[in-house]
Parts: sequence; structure tokens; C-alpha cells
Amino acid sequence: MLMKSNQHPFVEGIMEAELPKGFKVPAFMLYDGSTDPIDHINYFNSVMMVYGRSDMASCRFFAASLKGAATYWFSHLRPRSISGFAKLSRAFVTRFQSSIRQKKTVANLLAIKQRKDEYICDFISRFNRESLDIPDMDDSVAFNALQSGITDIELIKSLILNKAHNMTALISQCHQFASMAEIIAAQNEVSGM
Repeated sequence: MLMKSNQHPFVEGIMEAELPKGFKVPAFMLYDGSTDPIDHINYFNSVMMVYGRSDMASCRFFAASLKGAATYWFSHLRPRSISGFAKLSRAFVTRFQSSIRQKKTVANLLAIKQRKDEYICDFISRFNRESLDIPDMDDSVAFNALQSGITDIELIKSLILNKAHNMTALISQCHQFASMAEIIAAQNEVSGM
């Protein structure tokens, strides 16, 4: 059952209160219930902060950041059941908790290995994407995990001969190795090998 226009899920006063002069509804990326709701709340709060975030404005415009199943959920909240944005956020996260992305750990990062036919640059990109999901990643752990994930024998030999001592140097050596491999492959094609 959809709410009538005069029935809001908020306590009286929030939806009726005036917004600051010149306030315009921000353009939001829309949440449909399929991704992490905590990420959406953080994103929504960041956008609203730029626009002079207030509890009242957040409550009024949260629905504008929703689509699909999330809009349906919002429109079916009990009238006068929400007293502020903190309560709305908790209800939202609770409803879409099955979409919360599981946090990764260092163990996940240590399990990432270069695939047999994976170019080193592709491996580094994949490694970096995975490492972004690990909160408070220590640089030395990332360095060791990346180094232990490399399986290309020629690159391993190169890294043994020219030991990198930090992440920047390791990635630089990997990129240099990739460039050198491309040059050698191109020369072999030209010479017919």
C-alpha cells in the first residue's frame, strides 16, 4: 500500500519544515537494494554535506536517492515511524543488510596469486582493486602480499636480482618488466621467432 501524500514515515514537522533559501535537491546516484547500503548511506551523507547537510534535509531527500526495491521499501514505511535521519539510516541498513559487502582481511589479500596467463599489469590492477576493500591496510603487508602473489618465474628472478624495498619500487619494477617483455615479444615477431 502506497502512502498518501499527507502520510509521511516521519514524525510531524520534518517533512513540513522549510529548507534553507536556495536549497536545491542534489543529483544522487540511485540505490536499488543490490549493493552495500552502508556505502550508500556514506555516499548520501557526503553529498548532503556539500549541500549544507541537516537532519531535516537528509530525511526529506533520502527518497530521491532511491529506486526500485529501495523506493518500494521507503514508500511502505509506517506513517510517523521515523524521528530523524539516524533512525532512517538504521532502518535502511537493517532492511538491505543482505547486500552488505563482506569485509575482506589480509588473509584474502595473501590468497591472491597471479594467474598462469595473466599479464603482470593486469595482476597488479586486480590486486589493487582487492586491497581497496581492506580497511587500514598496512603498506608492508600489501608489499609482501603483492610480492608473494607474483608467479611469473622470469619476473621473480628479476625481483631477486634487483630487490625492491617498498611498494612503489616493486610496482615500478613490475611495470618495467612488463615493458621489457612487450619489447622482446615485438622484436621476436619482427624477426620471425
